Amino acid sequence: MVSLATTSSCSSPTRPPPAEQPRTGPAPGAEQPGWRTETWAGLSVDVPVTWEYGAAPARLGGSLAVCGPVAGVGRPVPRSDVCAVYPWLAGLPITQPYVWLGADLEPGVVRYEGGLVQETVAAQGTTLTVASPDAALRSRILGSARPARWCGDAPPAAGEVELCGYRRTASGERVLGFAERVATGVAEAVLAAARRAPRTAADPGCGPLAGEVVELREPDRRIVLDLGCGTVDPGDGERRRLTDEAVEPWASPMARASLTYLIGPQG
Repeated sequence: MVSLATTSSCSSPTRPPPAEQPRTGPAPGAEQPGWRTETWAGLSVDVPVTWEYGAAPARLGGSLAVCGPVAGVGRPVPRSDVCAVYPWLAGLPITQPYVWLGADLEPGVVRYEGGLVQETVAAQGTTLTVASPDAALRSRILGSARPARWCGDAPPAAGEVELCGYRRTASGERVLGFAERVATGVAEAVLAAARRAPRTAADPGCGPLAGEVVELREPDRRIVLDLGCGTVDPGDGERRRLTDEAVEPWASPMARASLTYLIGPQG
């Protein structure tokens, strides 16, 4: 059962016309101490490394709702069975900053009582929303928007391993839900776990394009974990049963905030 918070709020958002503002900060994509890269679909963006993970507005029974914490970095993925309808109808004192990747929002600016300002822009075929009372911080994050840095068409560089998580949207589209680089030992640990698991027959109804899929990419090898079908393809043409041992090496905080498989049952 999903609980929707629907009482009246003391916040009074206003929506002034969006204005073009110069974005300041380091060049997009530059490695900066204290920042990390987050990715959704074709978009990568920098966020403060100390920010934890929340949720972004997602379609739920015809309504737009945030199911999970608001503060932090959120994707349109339900992380809780307790949801708040957006625009905020309830007494939700929204005070903590957040970044939403891929929220179904129109570009524009919303100002809340207390000084929080929320800016949404279209970027790389999706949306980026940043909320903070700090204009410089908003500008720094929005200015870092760029094409997805990892898990594209090109293979990783020598010595690198990319972790790519894909999920299905409500429309059935397969999108990149998160991407990050991991140590080479992660791929080796997954391979070792897969080889210890029993072989499983390939189900014609299950494949890399069904449900949630995670790929570990190296320059000359790709390991595919089909979370919906519960299988691992180590790249040798033989599927193995997906075990917890093959999941733990790559189940980072970013992955746990992005994949329903890792969030687990709710309610």
